[in-house]
Amino acid sequence: MVKKQAQPGAAPATPGAAASPAPKPARSASTSGSAAANLKNATDAQAIVQGVWSNYLEQTPQRVKLIDSFLAFLVTVGALQFVYCVLAGNYVS
Repeated sequence: MVKKQAQPGAAPATPGAAASPAPKPARSASTSGSAAANLKNATDAQAIVQGVWSNYLEQTPQRVKLIDSFLAFLVTVGALQFVYCVLAGNYVS
């Protein structure tokens, strides 16, 4: 009979044994590492937004862009009306 060798990271061969989870890396308490991580996250987010924007410009039909610009206009007008109502109290009669 040939015995199978256990592969690294494989589940244990006994049916009742549970696989132990991989150890989690320890967190460092340095603030410079945290700042570097925040900067990396910011650049990642910026890259994602730039990718979405470039795909929108390249792949969106002109008709949909026209509808989107009209909706942006409506949102802008609504925001201006809201600000006016907060500052002036109500519409002019």
